[in-house]
This record gives sequence, C-alpha cells and structure tokens, in this order.
Amino acid sequence: MENIRHSHDYRACYDQIHGLIELTSDLPLWMRDRPMIEVGSNTGDSTQIFSLFFKDVTCIDTWEDDPHLDRKGHEVFYRFNQKVGYRGITTIISTSEGIFTNPELLAKLPKNPAFIYIDANHSYPFVKKDVLSFWPLLCPEGIMAGHDFGLATLNNDGVKPAVLELFGEPDFVYRDSSWMIKKTEGRKILC
Repeated sequence: MENIRHSHDYRACYDQIHGLIELTSDLPLWMRDRPMIEVGSNTGDSTQIFSLFFKDVTCIDTWEDDPHLDRKGHEVFYRFNQKVGYRGITTIISTSEGIFTNPELLAKLPKNPAFIYIDANHSYPFVKKDVLSFWPLLCPEGIMAGHDFGLATLNNDGVKPAVLELFGEPDFVYRDSSWMIKKTEGRKILC
C-alpha cells in the first residue's frame, strides 16, 4: 500500500489514484475471488490497485516504445515489473488483436472474468474493437470499465464516442475519468 499512498507516478494526480480506488471499492465483494483482465497496463500503477482487490489479475500490453510520451518499452515493462512483478500478476505481451488471433495467447486468458478494465490505445477504432472483443468473455453480472471517458487529448479522443455508441451513457463515471458498465441480463451492445 505504501507505493500507492505516495505514488508520484500515477499521472501525478491525487484524483487519479482515488478515482480508481473508488471504482474498485464499488465492486461487489463476490468479484474478489474471480479473475480480472486489464487491457493496457503501462507502468502498472492501476495494476497495483487492482491487485489489492482481485486475487487473479491478467495484464495485456505490448509494452512497446511510445513516441508520444517519450518512453521506451523495455523501460516501461521494467517499471511495471518493479511495481507488480512480485504479486503474481499474469502478463501477456500482445495487442488485443494478437490475443484473439493466437490460440495459445487466447488460452492464457482467464475464463469468465468478473471485471475487465480497458486502458490501451484510446483511439476510437481500438477502443471499439477492445470492447467488442472482450465483452463476450465477461461473466454475467460482471463489470466492464475503462479509463479516460471524455478526456480529449493527443491520441485520446476515441473512448467517449466508442462507449456511447456501444452502450449509451455508462452506469457511472469516476473522478479519474474511469467509466463503468454492468453486464446485466438482457444488456446488449447497441451496434
């Protein structure tokens, strides 16, 4: 918990940490014993928070160089492992598309996850594809959530349009801009 309380890395913003903690605090307790998938983990700040709630966390990321943030992939992956490597987190180094086109990688995904958090490429086609790909994996009454709903910055303008098109308004939006949708009976993707 020490790394979270004094984190200077989680987008350097108090609301970012507390928004994610609020989100996990709102999750039903039955989810603790179920697996979760995080699509886009970067340096593992959100993964640290998720690992406090979930026993089984699977992280999917390419951990590639990011010219927009001037980050080298190997450095980001090293920082990720420094933060969460000791917690028994499962990592899959791949794009989302790569997961669903490779049977070996697909087999590594947990069955019927209770929670899926989407925070990878934030451009519209990628967000839409991630939601459409991962939604069928989510268990009934499970929750899909993601980051940056309504924040329009460089390469970050597709989250809100994709979520609105697929679901309409989210069930909840947190102060860190995380959105949440519950997979209730009869809830379908709109398009």
